[in-house]
Amino acid sequence: EAIRGKIVGIYFSAAWCKPCHRFSPVLSKLRAAHEEDFVVVFVSNDRSEAEMKRFSDGKGFLRVPFTSRRRQWLHHRLAVNMVPTLVIVDGSTGEVLTSWGRAAVLRNPEGCVESWK
Repeated sequence: EAIRGKIVGIYFSAAWCKPCHRFSPVLSKLRAAHEEDFVVVFVSNDRSEAEMKRFSDGKGFLRVPFTSRRRQWLHHRLAVNMVPTLVIVDGSTGEVLTSWGRAAVLRNPEGCVESWK
């Protein structure tokens, strides 16, 4: 229910990743600015659940549970092979809108969410 009718950013990231540390606050701010129609789901590549929680706490992201097999399934299903990666999905249909969400956010932070609608 939290994602139906919204734009969903599936965010593959990890605490050990320096580019992730730079991008996560940008994504968190964008999510907060568009909380009515944009949700971020964090898919951790961390080495432990504690590391995942420390890295993602306070950012306003939903999280795939650390012990869930769905984390690996999402990596394979969305062909993710590096972090950070932001895959944008239509929350109603599950259709992938773009696998280049991070580039879109960095290039056009003011208009990217609107362009995904």
